[in-house]
Formats: sequence, structure tokens, C-alpha cells
Amino acid sequence: MVQYTSNDPVAGNPSSLMDNLVRLDFSAVLVDLPLGNALQGRAAGVEAVPMADAEGMAVDESDSSVSSASPEVAGSEENEESSTEIDERENKIGIGLGFSSYDQGDSKVNTITIPLSYSWNFEGESKPSLTLRLPISQLDVDGNTGIAFGLGLNYRQNLTPNWQISPNLNYGVTASESLGSGGALASYSLLSIYDWTASWGAIRIGNQAGQYRSMPLSVGGTTFDAGIESTVLRNGLIFQFPTGFIRDGATFDPYLLDTRYYGTELYIMQYYEVGFTLSGWVFLSSSLTFNYLVSEEDKAKGTSFLFRAQF
Repeated sequence: MVQYTSNDPVAGNPSSLMDNLVRLDFSAVLVDLPLGNALQGRAAGVEAVPMADAEGMAVDESDSSVSSASPEVAGSEENEESSTEIDERENKIGIGLGFSSYDQGDSKVNTITIPLSYSWNFEGESKPSLTLRLPISQLDVDGNTGIAFGLGLNYRQNLTPNWQISPNLNYGVTASESLGSGGALASYSLLSIYDWTASWGAIRIGNQAGQYRSMPLSVGGTTFDAGIESTVLRNGLIFQFPTGFIRDGATFDPYLLDTRYYGTELYIMQYYEVGFTLSGWVFLSSSLTFNYLVSEEDKAKGTSFLFRAQF
């Protein structure tokens, strides 16, 4: 079914459990982009926060009169920066709401997703963090419904000021009685995120490699195991532009993504995606992402939206 049908809930199409896990692992690339912390600092009242240039040197955007501020002013700015840093390291609850609509073969597939998470942010120069993720989604294929649950762990750590790595572990289950299919998947992946910052904005490069395998799942006395073993490569290029004329701290982040599957033959083995994220347009800890996807040989195409917020 994952090889010959366009709407199997386990794998082989952009609405499947496997694809949702791949997206979840890669989602760190589309949040907390390079300019975010500096822009949030400015919104909090730090008007002279230096921005790192492409060489990693501090670039003071203020004039000389601000640079030679009195000790009182300088001390105030340091206190504001310290306060911002403390806020960044606080543990956070994440919640989101997503909707996707794809034409897959002869079917119209709609999916509603609720990604929940809790992040522990630890002290240290490498800014380590650990995130527990609980994604929930409901699938509708021409009126036939299915549901999926997941449990994942994500760890992030900076190796250099511009480069961070993020290993991921996931387990997910999905089932649809009306479609007559279901199964479980386990995965592990490694994500690399590299940032390049310039005076006009920033560029982020995300590269991910992961192993995704089906696991036995017993439902009502029947055991499902699709026998899937896939290596997945997902690469992306994200740009970031400040949009302070909309709101202090807001950014516009267009991106290009490419996803390729190797191993078990699936109905779709490659996707191309373009989209953009609006960060900080409503309030500083939220983002809205729009995405357009098209697959090889035009086997699937459609759009998705995802709103995220952290508290």
C-alpha cells in the first residue's frame, strides 16, 4: 500500500505519519532564526544591541554618541541584555495548530495537526536544550478519517556561535479503520543548522539525515507491519529579513526545501517545497508558516499552514 497507493496513513505521501515525523525533526530550522534574539532584545528596549556580521565581529549600528554613553546608560543596557538572556533560557511550553490540503492521486487529503511541546533550556555557552514533543493529527481522505499520535525527543546544542546540531528520536502510531491501514514508526535523525548573518538579514542552511523504520502494531487482534526501512535526506535554505515597519522584532523568512527518500520503494520518493514564515508579527513568541509542496511527477501537490506559539 505504501508503494502503490497515494493516501496510505503510514508512509509514501505528504500526509503520512512518516512525512510528519520528518517535518517534525526538521522544524527546528524554521524557528529561532539568527536575528530573533537581537530583534527581541530591541523590542524589549535595548536600542543599541550589536549585530554580528558575517565574520562574527560586533557591528554597532548606533552612532558615536550612543557608543560613548555614560556608565549609567551602559549599565542599564547590560541589565536589559542580562534580562533578555534569562528570558531566553526559561523553560517553555509550545503549542500550535496546523492545516494541510493536498491533492494526492485521485484523492483530496486534509490534515489537522496540533503539535505540543515542552522545552528545558539549560545554562551554558553552547545553549543546550531538550524538547519533549507530542504531535497529534487527524487525517481525512475523501471522507475517510484516521488519527496519528507521536512522542519525540529533540536535543539542540551550539558547536560554534553560528553552527548547532540537533539529534532527534521519535515513535509514532497511526490507524484508519475506513482506509484499512495502520502502523507504527520509529526514527532517529541528526540535524545540522548553520547561520550566516549580514547587515541586510541572515541566511540559514539546514541539513538533515535520518532513519525511519516501521514497527509491529497490534490492533483488535491484527498485527500491522509495513516492513519499511527508509533513509531520508532533507535540506533547506532559509532567508531572513527584518520587518520592523510591521512590528518591532518581526521578520519575514522565505525558504526552499528538498526531501528525498531512499530504501523501501514508496509511492512518492521526493518532495519540493517553497514557503515563508512570519515571525513576531502578532507577538514575539509566535510564528505563522505557509508552505506549498509539489512532488515528483506531480503525484501530490498542495498547501499547508502552521501557527506556533511559545509561553
